[in-house]
Amino acid sequence: PLTCELSNLVQVGSALLVVGLRNIVHSALALIVLFAMAAGIYLLLNAEFIAIVQILIYAGAVTILDSLSETENVGTQGPVWRIAGRSV
Repeated sequence: PLTCELSNLVQVGSALLVVGLRNIVHSALALIVLFAMAAGIYLLLNAEFIAIVQILIYAGAVTILDSLSETENVGTQGPVWRIAGRSV
């Protein structure tokens, strides 16, 4: 139970960092930590396949795609709306 509670605290902290950080790279790194902790919860539940899929799909592909989509707005003309540190 202690490892689960510790993992949950790290997940909440990482989620707050994802939406609170202004640097895209730091936000993506916090997102990877968040997904790694979610995979750790799956490992505690003896769901190894789901944990591996969590790491490969979400922490890899989604983080890279999120970073690439955020960098497309850099250098564009016109107003950029910012919600929780992210450009919209």
